[in-house]
Amino acid sequence: GIAPLTSQPTENTLKGGALAQAAGMLCDNRDFQAWARTGGYSDPVKFIYAYCDITSRAHLDHDRQAAALFQNLQGHFDTWRNEQRAA
Repeated sequence: GIAPLTSQPTENTLKGGALAQAAGMLCDNRDFQAWARTGGYSDPVKFIYAYCDITSRAHLDHDRQAAALFQNLQGHFDTWRNEQRAA
């Protein structure tokens, strides 16, 4: 059959951009992984998803609130990492 047209892109059609890429790199960062564990998350991806209330990194580039939350998360992480280095 023919799929109905939708005005909103589905999760399958969302493409990640710069923020999705930044989230992926952050998840590979050992310091970020350690910080996520301090929040009770063994999986840094799940930490980002929970903090930003998303189910895909691509949402970071398509949802302003998720993007703002991710940037807030990055700021908290940077503060934590700087404190760890200063200790």
